[in-house]
Parts: sequence; C-alpha cells; structure tokens
Amino acid sequence: MKYPDFIWKLFGSGYRLLRFFDRAATNRLKPKKAVVNLHPLKSLKAKRLLQKTNRLHLGCGPIRLEEFINIDAVFTPAIDFRCRLNRLYDFFPENSVSEIYICHTMEHLPARFLLLYLKQFHYVLKKGGVLRVSVPDVEKCLIAAKKQQWSDAELDLLQGVIGGGQDHKYNYHKLFFWPDYLRRKLEAAGFNNIEEYPLRPHFAGEDIMDSSNCAGFEPYGMGLSLNIKAEKPK
Repeated sequence: MKYPDFIWKLFGSGYRLLRFFDRAATNRLKPKKAVVNLHPLKSLKAKRLLQKTNRLHLGCGPIRLEEFINIDAVFTPAIDFRCRLNRLYDFFPENSVSEIYICHTMEHLPARFLLLYLKQFHYVLKKGGVLRVSVPDVEKCLIAAKKQQWSDAELDLLQGVIGGGQDHKYNYHKLFFWPDYLRRKLEAAGFNNIEEYPLRPHFAGEDIMDSSNCAGFEPYGMGLSLNIKAEKPK
C-alpha cells in the first residue's frame, strides 16, 4: 500500500521530535558543574561526611563499605549520600577525595559521556588519589561463552553480565569494556599508573562480596570482571 507524501512527512516529523526529546533526556546525564548551588543542605551534608572519610563508593546499591561514603542515585539501606553520578561536581570539591571505588556501574552510563565521567572523578580526587573501577569484561565473557555447551539459563545469565538484567529501566548496559579500551580512556582522562588488580580477595576486606569478585565464578568457573586501578598524578 502506498501512503500519501504528507503521511511520510508526518511520520518523519514525529520521529525527529522523539529523537530530540530522547537526546535532551540523555544530555541531562552529562557531568557538569551547576551554575548555582540548588542544594545547599546536601552540600553541607557532603562536607560533614568528608570530615569522617574521604573515600567514595559510587553506585553502591545494596553493598555498604565501611570507611567509605556510600553513594547511589536511589535510596537503599546502604547509602550515606544520595546523588546522581553526574552531579559529583556539586557536592565534592576539587582535590577533596583520596579514593573512588565504582563497581559494575560505569557500563550503565551513556557511552558518549564516558570520558567526561572519568574527568569528573579525576577532578574530585586528590593528587595521588586512586580510582578503582570494576566492570564486566567482554573479553572474559566471550571466553566463558566458548568454554562448553551451557544450559539456556546459564547463557541467559552470561547475557545479563554482558548487557544487563534489563528488568527495569536502569538495568541496561550502554558501554562494553575490555582492558585496552578502559586503559586508553583512563589515560585520556589524565590518569597514570594504570594496572589491573586481583578479583579476589576484595581490596576492601575478605568478607566483602560484590560483582567485582563474584560475577561469573558460578557457574562459569572464572571471574568475568575487569578490575583496574589508576592514580591521579602527584
């Protein structure tokens, strides 16, 4: 069936409009400094927390780490401070943090803003401060996929490590990482002394269990995380 030209123009205009609003929504996730501080009470709370510890655990979810400020965008029993990852500029001053740990969270960020997020982490870290990143390693996932004939459930679990559980709007992966790719992005953001660190034991304590040291071991017999630490030059 051939549609009149005005129908195609109408559909085209609607599609462009949807793209415009979708792009505008994504742009809200771009890390940037606020012109005016609209959250003075939250800034005061962040300042008080920094007096107790200057280590940040970003995207903590339900995992609480002692001696860290546990941060997430949604309320969980584990959090100390609630904010979006693109708003760290608003609450944590330049050179105010000694360590940042972000575990299986960066893969949920918009790919075109990855370097801006890394530069934001670089900004709030002190000179000599450490950034620890744990993300799904697509190279390890592909090795695991070829090891043997997995059951349908095991294949679905592996797909979830790669692409996210996709059971709610936040649980989708937008970025895929492997060692060389993440290393280059960290270098571009100004980090040095970049190296992988062991999946086990967990750097924050042998009793800590999160995606950095759990993802993939069961049932695949190998860790599927890429754990990398980097430093802000002194």
